Amino acid sequence: GLARESAVAAWNAIRKLGMGSDGRIFSTIQEGKPKFSGYLDDYAFLAKAALDLTRVVPERAFELYSQAEVWMKIVLDLFKDEEGAGYFFTAVDHEELIQRPKSSSDQAIPSGTAVVLQ
Repeated sequence: GLARESAVAAWNAIRKLGMGSDGRIFSTIQEGKPKFSGYLDDYAFLAKAALDLTRVVPERAFELYSQAEVWMKIVLDLFKDEEGAGYFFTAVDHEELIQRPKSSSDQAIPSGTAVVLQ
């Protein structure tokens, strides 16, 4: 139906425009061009979306599981706090900030950390 077609179209757009060749996610697409490195929430929610999408398009399950695995490896490699608990909102190679924020509490939507731990 329409929901399935919309979900597949969104997935295809993300794969085409919102990702680098290394699997890294961009947080914004402006004028058809990706900009800005993705944040923890981008990886967490897209990995969950890939897993959820396997129920809608089971014929693409291998591709979807594989992509979710790539994104979760990036989360573990670039966002995990190696000295403490949890995950940072920005990747280790993100633009240097005064303080590297953590996504540790839920707001109107679950935090990236909560989604990663699901």
